[in-house]
Amino acid sequence: MEEGTVLDICGLSKTYKNKRGVDRISIQVSQGDVYGLFGPNGAGKTTVMKAATGLMKADQGIIRLFGHDVAVDHEAAMNQVGVLIEKPALLEYMTGYKNLELAARLYPRLPKARIDEALALVGLEAHGREKVAHYSLGMKQRLGIASALLSKPRLLILDEPTNGLDIEGMIEMRSLIAQLAREERMTFFLSSHLITEMELVCNRIGIVYGGRLIQEGTIDELLQSGGQTQSLESFYVSRIQAVREEERNGAVEAGRR
Repeated sequence: MEEGTVLDICGLSKTYKNKRGVDRISIQVSQGDVYGLFGPNGAGKTTVMKAATGLMKADQGIIRLFGHDVAVDHEAAMNQVGVLIEKPALLEYMTGYKNLELAARLYPRLPKARIDEALALVGLEAHGREKVAHYSLGMKQRLGIASALLSKPRLLILDEPTNGLDIEGMIEMRSLIAQLAREERMTFFLSSHLITEMELVCNRIGIVYGGRLIQEGTIDELLQSGGQTQSLESFYVSRIQAVREEERNGAVEAGRR
């Protein structure tokens, strides 16, 4: 594992009963990166994130967080990691503050003032004493991210962080991620199916399609690939078309054997 690497995924494979999953994915996320895992729904993004945090056992591959093997020493691996995968697990009969207070029990040395700080970071300072049952979907998403931020993690793993947010909320979330990456040197591993969001907030992107990592690089590298500047959306469409053509040619070749 290279020096400065926060997350190291090497040869990750996971196959479900329906034969879908991910195949031999390798990703390295360095300190200070805002790394975006992009792909359509069902491409395998959430599977990668669940395996990376030990929420799912991989069939093959090694995953290290801060040098610790997730499968061997899960507690040490996750010690400096904040996570929000899929929808946040919230108790709706409690207030937002009480939900964070409950989550804070995992961190005995956490100052009580950190709860209000986390609420303020995600724009919920005026709603912390309201019951979560009265929250909108976007507010619940913000509260889930506040919970992930409680311990001041060095790495934040967020699955679809702008899910349920309106345009203003998306802008605020992008601003928060950029601020934490810049001022706190916090590293982010994000996923999304919204390519514009990835282009605006990430410095590196990995494109997942059909359970495989088909392209990876900095934003500039992807936009200038092929010798011409293009939008990330245009690059993605052309890359997917090329992959599908390769698959068709492979199927034809296999049929001839």
